[in-house]
Amino acid sequence: MQLPSMHVRGLSSDAVRTRLPGSHHGPKYSIGKSISLAKPVTREHLSRIGLFVASISMILGVRELKRGKAKRCSPWQRRGHCAPKAACDDEAADALPIAGGVAGGCNVASTGLPAKLPLPPRPPPGLYDLQVCDYAGNLMLSLVMAAVCGTFGLHSGLIWMMALAGACTVPLIVFQHDVCHARRRHKTHVEDYASAAIAFLTGTYWGAGCWNVHVQHHGQTGDYHGEVLPGSAAGDLDDLLGPLRKGNPFGALASSNAMLRTLVAGGSILLTMSLFQLMFLLQAFTGLSYVASHASAERTQGAAGQRAADKVVDSLTGALISALHLYGGLSLLGPMGYAMYSIGISVGLQSLASAFHPPSGVTDHGFSASQYFERQVASTSNLAHHDNPLVRFMLMGNDFHIEHHLWEEVPVHNLPKLAPLARRYCAENGLEYREVSLLDAWKAWAEEAWNLAGQNKLSKRPDCRSQEFKCAGERLRDSMPTRL
Repeated sequence: MQLPSMHVRGLSSDAVRTRLPGSHHGPKYSIGKSISLAKPVTREHLSRIGLFVASISMILGVRELKRGKAKRCSPWQRRGHCAPKAACDDEAADALPIAGGVAGGCNVASTGLPAKLPLPPRPPPGLYDLQVCDYAGNLMLSLVMAAVCGTFGLHSGLIWMMALAGACTVPLIVFQHDVCHARRRHKTHVEDYASAAIAFLTGTYWGAGCWNVHVQHHGQTGDYHGEVLPGSAAGDLDDLLGPLRKGNPFGALASSNAMLRTLVAGGSILLTMSLFQLMFLLQAFTGLSYVASHASAERTQGAAGQRAADKVVDSLTGALISALHLYGGLSLLGPMGYAMYSIGISVGLQSLASAFHPPSGVTDHGFSASQYFERQVASTSNLAHHDNPLVRFMLMGNDFHIEHHLWEEVPVHNLPKLAPLARRYCAENGLEYREVSLLDAWKAWAEEAWNLAGQNKLSKRPDCRSQEFKCAGERLRDSMPTRL
């Protein structure tokens, strides 16, 4: 038995006449521009979705059974950056951020570079606990709003409603971000499964590839090189201007033509903002290359072999979830509807996150491996609209972004409680605690884009990545294991 479905023709300026789903004798209503449904949803489609869900659930279940009794340490601890005794010292580890552990939590005296700043004060242990129930109100409202906007867009033919539906899912992605940062003992399997389930809806699976890029962001915050792919000299990839930092593609013509220069500057920002969700999908599928290489390589034993096996499972899981997301999204929304949904997710998050880091950035030559916290504060700012209901709904506390970079494992809804500690820490150590409005942030990025668009070729930024000054993000990324 085929379920009721809408057969709506593609995008057209001509009015389309159709009936309400499931109605055989009801009055017709008119739609203007509408979104085409690639295929009607049938029981066969639902059975395929069930098969995908069952397969992924089985993979996740087997993996958790294998890990059930293993004591978990943080990523940098497992690679021996700290002494073996401290590697699994739960009490001592709580005071360290994930990426910052390399620079601030271990014995920096061994590098020959004395620590310039003390560690930030340790938050109360209870602030590290991550429970999905603490996010329930925002997550449920996000799901309802996305469903309402998406359904209305499908029935009314207003394609921009799909972009609004995508923007409503930003709290879901913020929750995924928190789950990825949290250590095993501060969360349960429920949070991991909830994060994976959200990826079915948003296509943002936080696997090894995405976590690799995020670790690089925390380790090399603000070191913008205009690179697109992660690498030893890629710097911070979370950059709204991206390749424009390598120079204007139109050369001297754009620098002398104000209209072309404006087009390049604005287009670069809009294009980069719109590709955020797409990059998650690409990183999930590129993980399959690791699976293929691991299948043909000789298997290793011990901890290294376990990490490799975990990464294989993580890569397969991410690819399956992303494939299912694409299948469902394209089937229900059609190519144009899904494109608008993806752009809505990307722009909705990036437009708020633009306030978190100044567009001018910082360079590696000014910060050694022992100056992690100085770098974080120098290259990070808070979004000033803490009391705005929309900001509170969308970011759930991540607008306190300096606090996030100082205490990365603390869930975002607890970050406001750490603001007094962060202010005092910055004041005692001569660091600037910055808060910027959204309008000022957008103006700053627009001015930076205008300046870069007027350059024919960007001068090479200084690079001091010697072995002694190798930044924390690079060392952390070299053997990054899976996070789930």
